[in-house]
Amino acid sequence: MKIAISISAYTNSPAALELTKKCIKNIKDNTDYFVICTNHLPGDEELAKMCDLYLYEKNNVLTTHTFYDSSWIITDSFRMDLNLKKSKNNIYHGPAVHQNIYNGVSLAKMVNIDYVICMNFDVILSKNEFIKVNDTIEQLHNQQKSAFFLKSFEQEGYNLKTVFFITNPDFYLSKINNTTSEAEYNELMRSVSAPSNGLENMYYHIFESHLHECNVIEQTEQEFFSEGSNFTNSQAEYYAVLPMTVGGVHTNTAVIACTFKNQTDNRDLHYEVYEDNQLILSGDYKIKSAGWFVNKFLMNNTSVYKIVFSVIGIGTTMNKVLVYNGYEDILDAGKLDYFN
Repeated sequence: MKIAISISAYTNSPAALELTKKCIKNIKDNTDYFVICTNHLPGDEELAKMCDLYLYEKNNVLTTHTFYDSSWIITDSFRMDLNLKKSKNNIYHGPAVHQNIYNGVSLAKMVNIDYVICMNFDVILSKNEFIKVNDTIEQLHNQQKSAFFLKSFEQEGYNLKTVFFITNPDFYLSKINNTTSEAEYNELMRSVSAPSNGLENMYYHIFESHLHECNVIEQTEQEFFSEGSNFTNSQAEYYAVLPMTVGGVHTNTAVIACTFKNQTDNRDLHYEVYEDNQLILSGDYKIKSAGWFVNKFLMNNTSVYKIVFSVIGIGTTMNKVLVYNGYEDILDAGKLDYFN
């Protein structure tokens, strides 16, 4: 039985690049799996040489999320509520992840793999967890099943987890198509009558009628893998301008509000605030780990404000521009409320 593992990567920071290398080294130290890595950035020569097959997919397709429209965090000093659409924070990387997975499974089929493990680059399994994976594959083989999925129930319904699953390449490729544009991705959602374009929700609806051919456990990835250093990277980060309140009372003060989810990171944030085309505030912040950053500035109701965010990583720069017609224009973007 020939087994491959396909690592889905997005090496947009030194931390993400090193984490991907750590993931692959851990695999090679503990298994004899055929190693595939699919990446939406070039990575580097060292990373490519660590793999049996390495694919750089430069077509990094994004979309906007159709289901989730809000987010919030609570700290010791404030609660932040965020309207994702108003603040242009509803950009979603589901299509890019699907491309990486599909490309990896296609490469596995090309080299005649029996089962391919599809896994994110931020999963560092323990020895016991590798044994668990091998036992799961052996069970699939003995029961003549085609795939293994973790299933969870979320707000939009059942999901099949995409950070880790195992499949026979022919089974997977016969049930799902690649999507190379935002339109194709969202048409896939409509074609399977999924209530959300969240990738894991779509996968549930794509494979729902074929789950009798699979082994499925209703657990989260954190419950299935609890020993290793896993699931430390997330693309869910937000950059916004919010009205600041104190005990629910507005103050005509706005805040630059940013949240970060990666447990380890190494990128640079630069921001600028313009009032009627005059620079009134700028600054830099080193993104090193999960957390948040806020900075206050006064807003009136008569000026036009432009806020520019730039996040610089390896070979990537995320630029975001928000324009608001005075303080009242940000009132529906959410709020950051300091506790009394």
